[in-house]
Amino acid sequence: MRIFLHIGLHRTGSTFLQEIYFPLLEKHSSNIIFNDKKILEILKEEYIEKIINNSHINHIKIKSKIDSQINSIISNKKSEDLKKINLILSDENLIPDVLFYKNKNKLHQYLHYLNLFFDKPKILIFIREHSSFVKSQYNQFVKEGYYISLDSFIKNELQPNVDLSKLNYNELIDFLNTNFKDKYYLFKHEFFSKNLNTMNQIFNTTVNLNQINSNKINKSLTDNQINLLLFLEKKFKISKVEKFINKFFSKFINKKIDQISLKEKSKGIFYFILIILKIYNYIIKIFSDFKFSKIIKFINFNLNNKNKIEIKYNFENYENLDKFLLNNKNDNQ
Repeated sequence: MRIFLHIGLHRTGSTFLQEIYFPLLEKHSSNIIFNDKKILEILKEEYIEKIINNSHINHIKIKSKIDSQINSIISNKKSEDLKKINLILSDENLIPDVLFYKNKNKLHQYLHYLNLFFDKPKILIFIREHSSFVKSQYNQFVKEGYYISLDSFIKNELQPNVDLSKLNYNELIDFLNTNFKDKYYLFKHEFFSKNLNTMNQIFNTTVNLNQINSNKINKSLTDNQINLLLFLEKKFKISKVEKFINKFFSKFINKKIDQISLKEKSKGIFYFILIILKIYNYIIKIFSDFKFSKIIKFINFNLNNKNKIEIKYNFENYENLDKFLLNNKNDNQ
């Protein structure tokens, strides 16, 4: 079995890969298994959350759990077919976004654990031009309700922020060359269509990319929309309003309802009541996660972009990183 770990980075098209491309690969090939839920849950609880909380990572325990699940996956497969199987696990939080903050560990600080959890895993990693990445990361935080200016996002010590010095791709690539030599595939976000063709080759698939809807799934806010949100925050403190609404409605969520499957109540009045309760829970959750940014993204006022600033930093030459991309001129195959 070949194991592929798609580890991000954030803001490089991960949602598209996870919701459209990888599921399509799995649908077209019996040799591809995508995002086994139990393994993802193990990684989230035992690895990702430990990084975020700066807690001890028990790699022996994690490997034991993952090995057990992998054995369960392949138990029904014939031994001669095992070499053909590709297990793809995709989660950009394998490099959590908190690692981009100031005063946090380096982006690659924990990646060596992946070699301990899995047997010779292959890494899929996407990078993005530095300034474009920072603006996109900032845009995402605004969407999540952090109504601060881009200038504050870059300069402040309070979270969320971004440490521009962390965007040292050469340092990240050096680490991959040392720890995953000939076992990683580097892609540039800007060549997204070309990247999909390359991955078709990697996974030996004939998926017709022309049939894929390449429209953005996780759309960004426009500069005007961001400026409007910053204006509302300054005048009306909308972030506090959001917190009040979220806290109030979260009290009415019934977690037990989510744990009951509709299959368990497949007949009669109880099935009808369960559907009503699940709809109720769904509506309550919308309000418990209410954000003004979710409304503003449907509005585009013609405002002056006063807060628009350029990111000036001595980043490495992005074009020079082309030599590490998957092509016929390097040995990273």
